[in-house]
Amino acid sequence: MEVGNFNYKAKDVIFKEGQSAGKVYEISSGEVLCLKWNKDRLVPIMIARKGDRLGEATFIRNGKYNYSAVALSYTETNPISIQTYKAEFSKSPEWMPALLGIMASRLHHTMDLLTENRIGILSEQEFPPALEIELKKLLG
Repeated sequence: MEVGNFNYKAKDVIFKEGQSAGKVYEISSGEVLCLKWNKDRLVPIMIARKGDRLGEATFIRNGKYNYSAVALSYTETNPISIQTYKAEFSKSPEWMPALLGIMASRLHHTMDLLTENRIGILSEQEFPPALEIELKKLLG
């Protein structure tokens, strides 16, 4: 892991969908809402918590984040560079990256299907229109 933590306040954007990925973020504390765009709507796809990693499959896929991540509360993360992540994977058995690539591709396909059909993980009470509007402004 890299030296130091990256700390975020509630509603800080950690990364945006489509942005070039330079880091994987391991959550040390707090909660992060992960969202995908579907036309003019934001669809919540995951809440990451302590021990979860964000952006872990980007280097397997295309080098870009395929969702946006916004801190829900004060959040501490340990950043891991993509280069460090790749170096660790190079130590794995040769079949491991291929297997993880297949699994990542299937997961991303499932997330895309859920997003296209606007099936989010939160109810309208948990993700009210006012919050969606606020997050749209942040993620522009």
